[in-house]
Amino acid sequence: MSAFIVEGKKRLAGTIKVAGNKNEAFPCIAACLLCRESVSLRNVPDIGDVRTMLEIAERLGARVTPLRNGACTVNASGRLASTLPLELSSAIRGSIVLASALLVRTGKAILPQPGGDTIGRRRLDTHMLVFKALGARVRTIRRTTGRKGPALTYTIQAPPGGLKGADIYLDEASVTATENALIAAAGARGRTVIANAASEPHVQGLCRFLVNAGVEIEGIGSNVLTVHGAERFSCESHRLGCDYTEAGSLIALAAATGSGLVITDVDPNIMRLI
Repeated sequence: MSAFIVEGKKRLAGTIKVAGNKNEAFPCIAACLLCRESVSLRNVPDIGDVRTMLEIAERLGARVTPLRNGACTVNASGRLASTLPLELSSAIRGSIVLASALLVRTGKAILPQPGGDTIGRRRLDTHMLVFKALGARVRTIRRTTGRKGPALTYTIQAPPGGLKGADIYLDEASVTATENALIAAAGARGRTVIANAASEPHVQGLCRFLVNAGVEIEGIGSNVLTVHGAERFSCESHRLGCDYTEAGSLIALAAATGSGLVITDVDPNIMRLI
């Protein structure tokens, strides 16, 4: 489709349900790989990027049930691979959060430069800062040939004794770097403090997932998170929060058209800013 044709001045009416938050789905799918039992995810948006993330988890060795009616299960009880599939992981930005889960489960993560929307530089420095602070060794390989695909590949290796808790100050309040820090810290020995952390609702959703899986986290909703690492993880089910951006768009739509809409599956507690 090359254009949208909008015929305005029409009143709208009815009830519309807000989808689950895609940006919470990505880190929660990654966090499922920490667990040795099946995890049921609910309120999952049925969109291409989420299906790609689930397919990556499957390629890594997890058993994933088909996404139906906003629900699926991820079982990572078996052995997992350490290398993200090139064609899939380079297609979406969210694949980067799988690095931390693989570091915890396999001690190593090999990933191509993630893809996704090009909205500026979108550097990965902060992610690598987190992994190094927790004791991992990071190696960057730059492709010099003319072959298609990402120009960079990252190899991240945990130390022999596993990741170790640290006091980390993020050099930017990156959402995905905060999520990688949370997942990695969940599997690190001891206590990790993450300062200048992102606090968006989807970051809080990941925190709730990890808490349900047996991880102690202090400061949820603030920009300083304290994570006490755990040895085992078990989260029977997790319901994703609402897509508050979609909810805001529908609120604006009702206002712009002078309409009365009923917008369901919205958490009012996270709508204050909007």
